[in-house]
Formats: sequence, structure tokens, C-alpha cells
Amino acid sequence: MTIDHIGVHASKLPFVHKYYEIFRILGRIAAPLFLFILVQSFRHTKSKPKFILRLWIASISVSLFNYLFNYYYNSITLNNIPNNIMYTFLYTVLFIFLIEKLVVYFKQKNYKKCLLYILFFFITLIPTIFQKNINLLIYSTNNYFYIIMKHTFFPSLAEVDYKFGFVLLGILLYFLKNKNKQILAYSVFCLLIIFMFYTNTFNFVSQIPLLNLNIFFNRIQCFMILAVPFMILYNGQKGENVKYFFYIYYLMHRQIIMLLVFLIN
Repeated sequence: MTIDHIGVHASKLPFVHKYYEIFRILGRIAAPLFLFILVQSFRHTKSKPKFILRLWIASISVSLFNYLFNYYYNSITLNNIPNNIMYTFLYTVLFIFLIEKLVVYFKQKNYKKCLLYILFFFITLIPTIFQKNINLLIYSTNNYFYIIMKHTFFPSLAEVDYKFGFVLLGILLYFLKNKNKQILAYSVFCLLIIFMFYTNTFNFVSQIPLLNLNIFFNRIQCFMILAVPFMILYNGQKGENVKYFFYIYYLMHRQIIMLLVFLIN
């Protein structure tokens, strides 16, 4: 992740510019691994609601910090939506949680609870379903506060990193449960992306509303298959408890890179 972001934010430096593609290719490993570990962590967490709440707080914190950093450097524009993969992960675990609850209550024939969780599901989709209307309303005001609040608290699935396609991939990995099946599914996904990209047969798939899979159809993104060997090494055991360090690191590392580049230049 850090290597990838050095490639993005330090590309003006001669060494980074020279090996820009290598930085970005190595960076393709990060997001799939985070997604893979996310679904393992969510399965074994003691409290799924607390897990979701923690991710939501982290998502808001990263978004607000990014906007504050951008504002300090006078770079906020109407189209400036800071990258924040936390929202992708948040939607992933939130949908998993709702699906699990629906399955449980459906088996119990508790249809009132089923309807309640279906309602929750549609509430989470409001920013996505009414994205155009919300954007027209907010952007017409030309008010930065409303724009920031919208992208911080009510992001659309069409605006999160890697879009809805990555969220669906995470949901699939979770419900496959077995590590080998998860790795196989992910490998097939990557191979399909590679095949469609190099045979130029992705035009139809890339136009599917909401999925927005066109983000995957580029040469560098094809290298996300390099995450597979690292997934194979996963032994199913809990590692060091460094989640709060990761949250802080993710929150600040890009800004530190940008500041260092500014000082070097």
C-alpha cells in the first residue's frame, strides 16, 4: 500500500518517476489482501456490530482528515473526493451482516425481523439509488460543507474505492468460508479480468450499472493476481493485534508522503 501511494504521490521525484509502473504494480497486491483479511477478521470477531461501528468511525475520520489536509493546501474542488478504501470495507461487512441476519430470521420464519433487515438494507442504498438527485441538490449550492458531509457520511457505492464490484467480491469470499475456495474464486476473478482486458471483450461488462468494473480493466490492475501467493500463505491464525496502528497509519501515511515530497522539492 505504501509503495503504491509513493508511486502516486511522489511521482515527481526522478527515482519514483523512473520506476512508476513498478511502484503501481506492486501496489496492486495491497487492496485484495486487505479485503481477504477483512472477511477473515469479520468471521472471527467477537462483536460484528462493534466491528462495523469501528470501521464506520475510521471511514469518517480518514475522510475528514483528508479534506482538512486538502483545505489547508487550498486544493478542495467540487470534484475532489479523497480516496478512502475504508468505505469499501464498511459496505462489505455491513452487507454481510445484513445478509446473515436475513438468513437466520428467514430460517426461523420470523418474517417481521426479515422485513426490518430488508428495510435496513434499502436505507444503506439510499445514497446510491438517489445519487444523481443528491449530487444535483448539493452541487447546485456550491457549498463545500454539504459536499464534504455527503462524501463523509453518505457515500454512494458508485463513489467508493473499487466500486460495488469489490464489495461483491468481498461478500463472495466471506460466504465461501473455505480458504482454498476463496483463493480459487479470487484467482478466477483475476484471470477473467486479464482475459477480457487483453482480448478487448470487457466493453459490455464494464457498462453494467453500479458495478463499474471498468476500474479493473487496465494493464496495471491486472497485476492484482500477484496477491494470490500471499493468500495461500495465510494459516488461519490470528496475527498481532495492530488494528489501531493500521487505522492511524492509513489515516496519515499519504499526507506524510506528500509533505516529504514537498520538502524535498
